[in-house]
Amino acid sequence: MHKEAALFEDDEWHGMLDHHPTRIDSKEERALVRRLDKRLLLFAMFGNLVKMLDNANLGSAFISGMEEELGIAGVQYNWMGVYFMLGYLFMQVPSNLLLARLRPSIYLPSLEMFWCFLTLAMATVQSVRGVFVIRVLLGLAEAGFYPGERQLAMRRLEVEGRESKRPTTRNLMACIRSLLTNRYLIPFIIGWAAVHVSLGATTVLGIVARKLGYDAVTANLITTPDMLITMVATLCNGFISDKYRTRLWCIVFPAVLGLLGCSMLSTFVQPFGLLYVGFLLTNIGLKSTTSVIMTWASEIISQNIEVRALAIGVMNTAACLTWTWTPLVLWPVTDAPYYHTGFRASVFSILIFIISMGVIGYRHSLDQPIPSSATMPMMQINTMTEEDDDDMNAAAKLLQARANAAQRTRR
Repeated sequence: MHKEAALFEDDEWHGMLDHHPTRIDSKEERALVRRLDKRLLLFAMFGNLVKMLDNANLGSAFISGMEEELGIAGVQYNWMGVYFMLGYLFMQVPSNLLLARLRPSIYLPSLEMFWCFLTLAMATVQSVRGVFVIRVLLGLAEAGFYPGERQLAMRRLEVEGRESKRPTTRNLMACIRSLLTNRYLIPFIIGWAAVHVSLGATTVLGIVARKLGYDAVTANLITTPDMLITMVATLCNGFISDKYRTRLWCIVFPAVLGLLGCSMLSTFVQPFGLLYVGFLLTNIGLKSTTSVIMTWASEIISQNIEVRALAIGVMNTAACLTWTWTPLVLWPVTDAPYYHTGFRASVFSILIFIISMGVIGYRHSLDQPIPSSATMPMMQINTMTEEDDDDMNAAAKLLQARANAAQRTRR
């Protein structure tokens, strides 16, 4: 019975998927999965590290003297981030079209080389307009890589002989209809966009430290420990979420930490040590939830692969759109170091995020079968059968003992 209950729990967990995955039992398969995880995760972590360095280099340059050298005034610094995101959004669809006509093994490395050239060119720029141009081109170059990985996977499946459904007009319309009727889509979009609005609070630590009087080197060094702690917290949160098979609480609890941190930042607590604790809580709380959210969305929105991919694309687009206006409205550098508007908006956004995740969790709980109605009758039947078997065995032994005694008496 315990094995049946365990299998039921596993099926309940995997029921959120569109199929029941084959259980990996053999040692060879487990070893293969571990090797793949180690190699692929190592590559992915290195690539993400480079991406994070690229995302942080503009802020580091700004507090290290770029503001004075280029004569950056007003919100020109914020426009540099907006121009990058506009280029990123503009190129996503055309890049997918190009991937259908060009070899990914040539197209994607070419984009990366172009990106490297532009990054090096940033060191020689002499004007704010030059930075604007390079930031747009960087967005165009970086936009092609994320959707390119999925296209490569589709082509590999074709080579291996598995069916790869290429999007047609009919399939696309069916996917859109299925997606629009999905009861989880809107809460996921709202929550994903809200958490990215609040993530703006994690990007201004260096500028805050610089405006409070710290030198450029110290201001840059201050941003290092919080990133390392956040990385460890993210790994631990993901491990706990997978080990205990919980998504909601591994999202809500860190979000509450982020809410506490943003509340401290919104009041601009002093001394700076307390303010730094607020930044740490904000980073740990918000950034450690993002991978769990995306995993949860992939598990719940699971009618088929196309609908799932479309849902993830819509969520990412909504998040990218927030970065086209939040730097100008919530985080203008002219508001440094206090950023009252931005920090207060982050508190409000985290509350919306928590409510959205709660709605998803509630709806998902309603969609799950009740274990007692499905398994308890079977367990009761099994229990009664075992008791009856024991009674029958005892009665048989008693009858056999009496028969043996009768035979001895006759003798």
